[in-house]
Amino acid sequence: MDPKHSKIIAGSAIGVAALFAAIATLTQQPQTAQLTDSPVSAYTPPSYAPVNNAIPPGAKETPAPSTAALTSKDILVIGDSQVTETSWVGLGIKEAGFTPRMYRCGGVGFVTSTADCYSYYEGIVKGHWALPTGSPKAIYINASGNDLSHDHDEVMEAQGDVIKALKKRYPKATIILAGVVSKEDSSHDKRRSYSADASTIAINEGIKFINVDGWLTKYLNAEDLKDTVHLTDAAQPKLATHLAEQIRIALGLATPTPSATPEPEESAEPEESESPTPEPSESPSEEPSESPTPEETTPSPTPIPSPTTSSPAAPKPQQPVAPLTKQSSSTSPAPLPPTSSSTQGKK
Repeated sequence: MDPKHSKIIAGSAIGVAALFAAIATLTQQPQTAQLTDSPVSAYTPPSYAPVNNAIPPGAKETPAPSTAALTSKDILVIGDSQVTETSWVGLGIKEAGFTPRMYRCGGVGFVTSTADCYSYYEGIVKGHWALPTGSPKAIYINASGNDLSHDHDEVMEAQGDVIKALKKRYPKATIILAGVVSKEDSSHDKRRSYSADASTIAINEGIKFINVDGWLTKYLNAEDLKDTVHLTDAAQPKLATHLAEQIRIALGLATPTPSATPEPEESAEPEESESPTPEPSESPSEEPSESPTPEETTPSPTPIPSPTTSSPAAPKPQQPVAPLTKQSSSTSPAPLPPTSSSTQGKK
């Protein structure tokens, strides 16, 4: 072989080898970069997490755990669009004397999820939410109207599973399940039926339940709603006051409702002192009413002798006079009265 040709071949082989080496190097470096700088290891908590621990309407990412552990001054809140820092739920928890720590997202429920957010079941039972550590005073769970498109049994099963999971994670916390807020009219019959399901689950699980049926009608006016179920900003404090009271009741704190109930009970006790007074008043009233009746019958004979005085003047005494006349035949003084009467008759 010509030496020139051999050099060309050798050079070509070297060039091909160098090319393959370069390609291998290029293909390996991105893999090495992914291994050393993967999205999992380099994950940084979103800016919202340290603020209020709320799940944002963003991608379905697991929120980073809060650096601050929950304490007895906190209430962990699980909810939907009704639950924000400035809604009647957030304001009500603050008015009750606690700090709301929220895991919430609009459009979700116990079984309903969105393209952006997990459902309560997915977040808590499946572990997609990195719930905070510590031990809160209570856990407030908002039953969602977003679950109305699902079967009752499916929703109730998810509610039970979520509550059981929260009991295990926070054994010292009081769990409060609130119903689906609604109006009193027939347009919200379905919402109230799902709220009744939530009440059943609360009883079965031995947790507290807050009934919010009809609140949108009882405590609000038509102008307080910006749609059929959501409140205007100005109306949020109206429901917040009522929720705060119910939360204090659920936690066994001093509330106006229990204090108001014993007061009438105490006022009912003096009524017992009034009740004996009518009892004797009724008993003597009946007794004298019966006693005077016979007494009045006894004086009634008194007017009877008055007619007896008139009766001797009547011809009745003249009837015994007839036998007296028969006796007058034997005695002379007896006929004198009849003779006087007879002489008067002649006159």
